[in-house]
Amino acid sequence: MKEYSWVWVFKRDNISMVSAVFSSLEKADNWVKLNKLTGVLTKMPIDIGGYDWWL
Repeated sequence: MKEYSWVWVFKRDNISMVSAVFSSLEKADNWVKLNKLTGVLTKMPIDIGGYDWWL
């Protein structure tokens, strides 16, 4: 299986665009809590499309 670098992508509820991208889960979690946000936090690979990665 191929090794990937990863980022954490945050999409806020009721917003169509990505709100933030982080290099670690800890940084993402701290930012979300600091700003009292709700939404979806997703771990995504770098330099590969989501469709390719899921196949």
